[in-house]
Amino acid sequence: MKYYTKDWYYLMQNLNLAMDMEPVLDKEYTEEELQEMYQQVLTQSVENNTRLYALMGRSVDVADLIADFEKAFKEKCQHVLDRYPDWVGEMVDPRLAALGKLPKTVHRQLSRFDAENLETFRMINDDARLDLDSQDLPEDFAYNFYFQDADVLSVKIAGDNMELYLRTGDETSEGTPYCKVVFHKGCLIDADPLDFSAEADEFGVYRSECRYLYEEVYRTENGYEAHFLFKAGESLGYLTIGCEDITFDFDIELE
Repeated sequence: MKYYTKDWYYLMQNLNLAMDMEPVLDKEYTEEELQEMYQQVLTQSVENNTRLYALMGRSVDVADLIADFEKAFKEKCQHVLDRYPDWVGEMVDPRLAALGKLPKTVHRQLSRFDAENLETFRMINDDARLDLDSQDLPEDFAYNFYFQDADVLSVKIAGDNMELYLRTGDETSEGTPYCKVVFHKGCLIDADPLDFSAEADEFGVYRSECRYLYEEVYRTENGYEAHFLFKAGESLGYLTIGCEDITFDFDIELE
């Protein structure tokens, strides 16, 4: 991948880190102050959720809302800073961050960090659009290559061809949820090890933990070069295939 790389994906997942965080005074908070903040956020959460249930015409036990909040807070304390730059974790008590608050100085620095990342992200996307739009690809590629979040079931070699099998939706009366992308006279250029592990569920529908994220397709002297970014669990991986032609078979039956 030239543009929609692993680094680009991580960048996209971590934009606007400061947006939903409230800036608070720069100081070392005591246990009593943190507990007071906790009670304030808990009270507001219970009030908001009680109001929401009332709008839906449903009753709710306040004790359940408190228990849910306490459980979520404990989990947040363990992981809330994982998506932030290391320097944030070195400066911020995770309990404060789990309550949606950051010291003003950290919040200001993080806002500048967000602005720089957003500018980088936009520049990459602009460069990608210019390059990919100039490839003079067949018209059907534009709407056939629309597999975002599809299950990646397998990649197979079939004679001189390579085949990518996907589940693009749920089974309907109009056809199956499966499709096959055929890379004619295809050759594997690059591939990260990812576990597709496609299995049939209780209804006989094949599913996989590997997700199709993005593609880049380029013209070459001999045909095309197709780059893919997949996600399996928390791991990202590339697949790159060179070929003479690309065709699409929809509503296929899996053998």
